[in-house]
Amino acid sequence: PPLDSSICIHEAVFDAVFNDLQKCQVNAGPKQISGYTVVPNPGISWLAVQRKTGMVEPFQEIAIYDLFGKLWINTITANGKINIAALPPGMYQLRVIEMESYQIIPFVKQ
Repeated sequence: PPLDSSICIHEAVFDAVFNDLQKCQVNAGPKQISGYTVVPNPGISWLAVQRKTGMVEPFQEIAIYDLFGKLWINTITANGKINIAALPPGMYQLRVIEMESYQIIPFVKQ
């Protein structure tokens, strides 16, 4: 049987609202960026977070998490150097946060 025209209208309205909601959700949170690297990797006592040439935004925050999500270091640095000597050996994720953007960089502490 032919579809009721009111069903088609309701589906069109639903699709429009759903698409608008998806756009809002995508734009609501912080965006992931790229352009940072960590050296040396693996590291022993210090890491240096380096930016690609041309990036001028100051660091807002550097956070280091283990693979279980435990926060080990949370600091603000202007020169990008982080003391990791107190970290136990293992794998970590370094998160660089600037304004409303972030990048996650995996690294190994020896």
